[in-house]
Amino acid sequence: MVAVNTLLAAVPLTDRRRRIRRAEQLAKLVSAAGDGCPKVLRANLMEEIRWVAAYSEIRYTTRDRTILWFGWVLAVVTTVCLFALGAVFKWYRSPSPILYNGPTIGFALMAALQILPAAIILDWMNARRLMYVKLGGRAGLPALRRPSLRRRSVTSGVIKMLIARVFGDLNPNLEAIKTSDILALRHAVAEWEAKPRSWSRSLGEGSDR
Repeated sequence: MVAVNTLLAAVPLTDRRRRIRRAEQLAKLVSAAGDGCPKVLRANLMEEIRWVAAYSEIRYTTRDRTILWFGWVLAVVTTVCLFALGAVFKWYRSPSPILYNGPTIGFALMAALQILPAAIILDWMNARRLMYVKLGGRAGLPALRRPSLRRRSVTSGVIKMLIARVFGDLNPNLEAIKTSDILALRHAVAEWEAKPRSWSRSLGEGSDR
């Protein structure tokens, strides 16, 4: 159960961080192209990298930790009690519905009190991190509506769209972005850099914007 809880907490966040790192790489590389990259695309990518900077600024609050751990403890205790009742009735050979329904009710309570709250809280905390830079501080975060923020996380589809705009490929069936795609984008940036033009920003400057 602890392993399942750890996976539920770690896997979604790891996947989001991996996607955001891809967007950050794209932002740095395209910003290095200067005027050779469309201004709208460059602005969108710079926005992505600013969101990355905000991602690590907000931590779990005491209330969020309390809700998560209270649900976890309550689910465990309730499940153990139901299994114990089932074992007692079985020992005395008493025909009771608890013998058959106890484990089912226990697992249902675990899902309701542990898995679902954990998923909702983790997704909300990720949205809060991403919105930090938009608000310029923590003061306005409690006033934000949670459902509207759940769509703000970086997705593979967004990164595919950015890649398509860079290379002019409008194929909607692009495969998942891989290292080769990043290398191809780096090669395209190198070609832009080889052209004679005045550079308005460097790679390092673009990453701080």
